[in-house]
Amino acid sequence: MGLALDQEPTVYAAGTEYLMPGPAGNLFKVPNDPTIRKVLVDQASKALAVFQSINWPVPPPEMLVRSRRRLRTAWRATHRAATG
Repeated sequence: MGLALDQEPTVYAAGTEYLMPGPAGNLFKVPNDPTIRKVLVDQASKALAVFQSINWPVPPPEMLVRSRRRLRTAWRATHRAATG
């Protein structure tokens, strides 16, 4: 069945403190139980797959600067042509 957890969001059973969100959970070690580690790795890989399927990769900053310069130059040329 997995881990039996309480439904109270601020109370964690002994040994499950590593499940706390954010930096509080980072203070506790994950148990050396292979079953728990396998479940956590599986869930992390699924979360990463969902994140990567929804979010676009961010290009490096220098590419963004070049793109912005190209857009600005193209806009100026179009604007000059339209205004005569």
